[in-house]
Amino acid sequence: MSKEYSHCVAIPFYNRFEQVKKCLDKLLKQALPETKILLVDDGSISEFDITPHSNYPVFMVKHDKNKGIGAARNTIINWCKNNAIEVVIMIDSDCTPESNFITEHLRLHKENPSAACIGGGIVGCGKGFWAKMDCLMSWVHSIPTGNLKVVKDPYLLPGTNISFKISAFINREKPFNDRLLTGEDALLIRELRAEGKTVLFSPSPVIYHNDRDTLLDVIKHTYLWGGHLYLIQFGRNFSPHCLKLYYRIPFFIFFFFAFPFFSILGSILTLKPWLKQKANYVVYYPILFFLWLVKSMAVFRIVISPEKHLLY
Repeated sequence: MSKEYSHCVAIPFYNRFEQVKKCLDKLLKQALPETKILLVDDGSISEFDITPHSNYPVFMVKHDKNKGIGAARNTIINWCKNNAIEVVIMIDSDCTPESNFITEHLRLHKENPSAACIGGGIVGCGKGFWAKMDCLMSWVHSIPTGNLKVVKDPYLLPGTNISFKISAFINREKPFNDRLLTGEDALLIRELRAEGKTVLFSPSPVIYHNDRDTLLDVIKHTYLWGGHLYLIQFGRNFSPHCLKLYYRIPFFIFFFFAFPFFSILGSILTLKPWLKQKANYVVYYPILFFLWLVKSMAVFRIVISPEKHLLY
């Protein structure tokens, strides 16, 4: 299996050294002899020490300043291109992979040679009510049940547990849009689908994500992630038009009347996949609707000031 694709597992990070070490240790325990592991430090304040891992094929690239997650992911892709990597597997630093994380991604690419991108399951870890709400909002696209399937609009794949064939990016210098504060992964999935490339989701392999567990943290995260809804979903995949007043003013007027219906639709689409797991999740609908109203407020903010969700 592994001989058919040269591969790399990549962890982009900014600070969070303890979480990086935990994730890296889990990956090293399951690494194949030919597995390369790449750490991309997006300008952390201090240095992450890879000396304890000097006996393993662990590589480090560090940005001279914090450039954002899109730039970090592009650094991963470019490193893979320069090192003859065929499949790259990405995992966020605040996640713990299952023991079959690497082999399962490779198996899926072997059995689905036409797939450009394959996402895996995500289990939210956290205690309390708000951790549950963060899980419902964040991982609706990656519920680890069911069968292998094609990811269709409006559903996407988060970059938290995802793998790509590098050949999908032959003609792309920057596959991830590094101007966006968030949403670079969502935009790439939409672009790959628009190009006719196959995007798949598999419930396995699973990673465990450290979810937010306070009301304030969940609202902050929801509001932040709501910012890219305008630029990507309403902005024609971050078309230049969405930054222009002639586009933003009519949209603001339209959305002023439409946002309650948008919030209803968003909360229904979020809840629908979870109801297949447990029917009693319906009791969470009012809170999901509230969080989608928070997202709608973020849309208004970015329509008024798009630069607030752009890094440059």
